[in-house]
Amino acid sequence: MMRFQGPNGPPPSGGMRNQPRGNEPNSGGFRNLPVQQGAGEGQPQEGGIPETQIEVEPLAEHLAGNLRPAMLAMLGVVGLVLLIACANVANLMLARASGRTREVAMRAALGAGRARLVRQLLTESVLMAFAGGLAGLLLAAWGVGVMTRLIPSSLGATILSVEHPHVDATVLLFALAVSLVTGVLFGLAPALAATRPDLVEHLKDSAQTATAGGRAWLRGSLAVAELSLALVVLIGAGLLIKSFYRLLSVNLGFAPEHVLTMNINLTDSRYPQPEQKIQFFSDVLRRTESLPGVRSAALSDSLPLSPSRAQLVIVLPWLVRGSNIVQMNRFAVSPSYFYTLGIPLLKGRTFTDRDDEQAGHVAVVNEALGRRLWPGQNPVGRDLPLLQNKLKVVGVVGNTHHDGPGAGVESEIYVPYLQAPGGDLQLAARSAIDPASLADAVRHEIAAVDPEQPIAHVATLEQTLSQTIAPRRFNTLMLGIFACIALALATVGIYGVIAYSVTQRTHEVGIRMALGAERSDILRLVVGQGLRLALIGVAIGIGGALALTRFLSSLLFGVTATDPLTFIAVSIVMAGVALLACYIPARRATTVDPIVALRHE
Repeated sequence: MMRFQGPNGPPPSGGMRNQPRGNEPNSGGFRNLPVQQGAGEGQPQEGGIPETQIEVEPLAEHLAGNLRPAMLAMLGVVGLVLLIACANVANLMLARASGRTREVAMRAALGAGRARLVRQLLTESVLMAFAGGLAGLLLAAWGVGVMTRLIPSSLGATILSVEHPHVDATVLLFALAVSLVTGVLFGLAPALAATRPDLVEHLKDSAQTATAGGRAWLRGSLAVAELSLALVVLIGAGLLIKSFYRLLSVNLGFAPEHVLTMNINLTDSRYPQPEQKIQFFSDVLRRTESLPGVRSAALSDSLPLSPSRAQLVIVLPWLVRGSNIVQMNRFAVSPSYFYTLGIPLLKGRTFTDRDDEQAGHVAVVNEALGRRLWPGQNPVGRDLPLLQNKLKVVGVVGNTHHDGPGAGVESEIYVPYLQAPGGDLQLAARSAIDPASLADAVRHEIAAVDPEQPIAHVATLEQTLSQTIAPRRFNTLMLGIFACIALALATVGIYGVIAYSVTQRTHEVGIRMALGAERSDILRLVVGQGLRLALIGVAIGIGGALALTRFLSSLLFGVTATDPLTFIAVSIVMAGVALLACYIPARRATTVDPIVALRHE
């Protein structure tokens, strides 16, 4: 796909372009028309508009939009969750190796070489990882169906082509390869640590306790790594959740509630004259407005949230911010359009049925265009050169986010559809009841005007809005799910480290209690150990999040990638969860009978 862009920024360098709706075969294409000048007034500076530039963009990338950064961010999150899970497995393998210290020492004493012992432990690790990979594939076979229902139709059908997703041979091989590689990598450290024993020391009765103490730093390091990685994922999810909340809080400038929309495209072969088109749409409007439950009905060549709109690039006879070239969106609408869509009138008036082809050419501008063309002045009554005519501005309406809450406000101009008749219009009907229930009745009224006239894309405006924000909602939901998994794994990890530490220090706890230590002292001792690990993990995680969340910038709305409130809130939640995970084994340590603890090895 090629875009035509002039040096002054607005694409295309020509005047009006019609962007086809997404369902049309040539979606994404452009049509160039000449730059419109003000009826002989004013000329482009320095001999006109310079030569056009061409920007080439793959059609798939144009259709996908910001899909690539979203998928890359999701891939990174999956990788972080995998690392957390592997750290958990490595911790379990270390604890298991500590329990087998005497066995490993006995085998070494009987002549088993270190390489043979490492092979044995690695084989066990790889078999465990392989079994986990098979279980994951079974879970994925079920989870794919669930995820398919969550994927927005715009991403699923148009971009990802996952109408019938399944776990194919590529996914199977990838999952098994990842399982084997992680089994080797994260089983190697415990295997090496377990096969480096002091035979004399580890054949003694106290071997298990001594070995456990020597490897405590490694288990603690793995727990810190889990917490820091989980914090990065949680902060990313927190940023997306806050961004999605800000998105939902945007004032769209129109009211999408209780509005039914549909597309009507009259062919030139059936309605060759503009008068015929006007008569057809007038009859449809009249019949629709007479339906029970319909408050008002309106027509437009591009309703809000529609991908199709006409754009104008005009040359003004005066300068605006150092340039006389202005780009704006242009809409042809019926008189009741602003009332039906809930767009507020700020100054002047809107259109009436008398604004037809016999009347003077008029226009309504939005607040953004009025401020741009006439800053600090009242646009009502001003003349605007457009399409070889001078349009008189009769009103100013509020700004709208035409492309959805994530898009910015653009300059917009509205003209009466009676003065710019076309055959491709969209009907909007505001109702006092459920708008979807009116669809059949509206179809019947259109059929009464022309039984052979088809209609398309019947939907409520709220449904269209939901589809517009669906990709952001999907990204937020998926990252939130992965964040919950990461938090659960990190919590289990630090719980396992502290619980195992308490088990290994049972004898020490008994001595402390025998010497007069209170239960609160034991509680502080154990919780303090876990809290230190948690705080170190949080500190490292914040640093990692500051470095990595900037890659989420393109997915955020109204939130910076370093939002301090999100960082602080997520860090407090992580520290609180880690503290709770430490408290449970610490509480159990305070219930130990000193006599039993003194006998424990």
